[in-house]
Amino acid sequence: MKSIKTSKLVVIMLTMVLMVPAFGSIVTKAANDLDRAWSFSLQANSGVYSLSDFRIKEDDSSIYVKTDAMSGTLSSVYFKAYGARDIYGTNYADCTYGGRNYYVSYSGTRYVMWNTVYESKDANGNRLYNAAALAGRSKVGTGTASGYWSPDTTGIYSHMPY
Repeated sequence: MKSIKTSKLVVIMLTMVLMVPAFGSIVTKAANDLDRAWSFSLQANSGVYSLSDFRIKEDDSSIYVKTDAMSGTLSSVYFKAYGARDIYGTNYADCTYGGRNYYVSYSGTRYVMWNTVYESKDANGNRLYNAAALAGRSKVGTGTASGYWSPDTTGIYSHMPY
């Protein structure tokens, strides 16, 4: 009688041990790495940045930027990362790492861009920004630049040159 109860108890315990990792893997946090289209109409020598929509940033990874095409005389674009309190752009600020201008010099490139959107905190340790936007301005020429971007990166890509 004892061996049947012990066997059942062992089977139940083994089942529970095997189920814990299965349920633990269901509860995971995914980065916001869904690529969305961006398109900027840029004027030479304007110094004005065009902004994409703000999107929720879920981790401290780099921003992913893919440049598919440039038209007109546009041959290179400066990019920056902006952070905001929310997706409406409240209290937005330049969060490009080191305040640098990053650039892509030709179409067909894929890079990641360092930024401090997720890491920026106030004096009490609260996050300042929950959303990120991609910003671009002409480095050389006038025209339209377009591609895809995501606020978080899960892939491995080269860092955008500056």
